[in-house]
Amino acid sequence: GALRLRLHRRWDGGRRGCARTRRCRTAGEPALPPWRGGERSRLRRCPRTACRSLRQRCVLGRASRPCVHDRRGGAPAERGGAPHAGRAGGARQGVAAPERPVVAVVGGAKVSTKLAILANLIRRVDRLVIGGAMANTFLHAQGVAVGASLHEPDLAADARRIMAEAEGAGCAIVLPTDVAVTQEFREGAEDTVTLVGDVPTNGMILDLGPETCARIEAVLAEARTLVWNGPLGAFEIAPFDRATTTCARAAARLTGAGRLLSVAGGGDTVAALQGAGVLGAFSYVSTAGGAFLEWLEGRTLPGVAALEASVAPKSGP
Repeated sequence: GALRLRLHRRWDGGRRGCARTRRCRTAGEPALPPWRGGERSRLRRCPRTACRSLRQRCVLGRASRPCVHDRRGGAPAERGGAPHAGRAGGARQGVAAPERPVVAVVGGAKVSTKLAILANLIRRVDRLVIGGAMANTFLHAQGVAVGASLHEPDLAADARRIMAEAEGAGCAIVLPTDVAVTQEFREGAEDTVTLVGDVPTNGMILDLGPETCARIEAVLAEARTLVWNGPLGAFEIAPFDRATTTCARAAARLTGAGRLLSVAGGGDTVAALQGAGVLGAFSYVSTAGGAFLEWLEGRTLPGVAALEASVAPKSGP
């Protein structure tokens, strides 16, 4: 079976771990030793690789660099071959050729870092759930007061454009209707749940409310494919991890029941799923934050292209 490895979001600089992989500082950049050939390589023994299963969780990160298939001058099949190509292809199914209905959950702090992702997803998915602080920018673009919440007012026009394009593409955008609001950004801070139109001037939106979570769970229950990137709230600080945990566990239950193909990725996403206790319950999880974002933007990853080409049927004699 696959080797199960602990998740290391950030190396502490100490003496623990594999000396060869101390350059690995975040879960978004898994450090993999050079390929030595053979079925069992040092890749399987890398304790710093932030993944549960090599088969499901390291493909996109490794494939984002051209040298994965050309470092030693060999053909792509000699480095990865059909097994890795199948795994990458399975993950690609979540965006390129999914079983519908398709739902994308996109969260995080800033719209500015995910404009290309949103523009790509609205043409491919049936419903787009927007959470995290980036949802505040969309609410602001609709004329909703968000108080002292983190948002990007200069991107209001971009948010309105994305919503208009989504409507034209037949993609329904799901935004919060109720939120958890506090006046202090700290663990254990007292919070209140309020409708999005009733956020006080000095209030900060740090999580989605229970009504919004119930709507998201209903959307997931109707879906056959899920693509998830980014937390739905300030998950690092309790109690503002509730929405992310609730929705992640709902997706995990559906995946376990065989009703949902769930694809997730990105450093914060991996940490959030780990905190919810469902990291191993999703169909595919990419620990490579940058590579996963490029993939969601619709870019071709060199390693994935090479692996798929290596196992493609050959024409001619």
